[in-house]
Amino acid sequence: MLALWLSACASVESFRKMTPAQRAREVCTGIDAYTQLDSDEREHARKAAEIRQVLDRGYRLHESCRTVEASKAPEIVCPSSASRSGDTRCSKEQNGKYKRICRDIPVPIDGALEKEKLAEHDAQARARATEKNQLYQRCYTQVLPMSAEQAYDYYKQH
Repeated sequence: MLALWLSACASVESFRKMTPAQRAREVCTGIDAYTQLDSDEREHARKAAEIRQVLDRGYRLHESCRTVEASKAPEIVCPSSASRSGDTRCSKEQNGKYKRICRDIPVPIDGALEKEKLAEHDAQARARATEKNQLYQRCYTQVLPMSAEQAYDYYKQH
């Protein structure tokens, strides 16, 4: 968030106020290729964490929802916590005429398949982190000796 705010406010003047190391860091963490690799790395890490949860739990939860007329909807008590235990979680009125009723249904998993997917996401996250680090190092080495004006031009181009 801070990087986005800084990049929105970047100007030649702001680059002049930075040290060469600060300029290089600002430029190199803001280029599209770096931000895309960072996003990909975080997405693979998120998916790996999700799979770890599924493996720990031993099953996946599939949300099954249906919409029924409010007058025909069964009386459902919404739990105070956000726990998902396979029971009907909640019903929600929609425009006073309909209710949406959702349940979490436990679905068995194939442990071996989940472990394969986990290994793949872990490997992809590591690969993106390595690519991101290499890209950053190349960029940093290139931008560090630049003047504020040159660094700003490079920043705007990438």
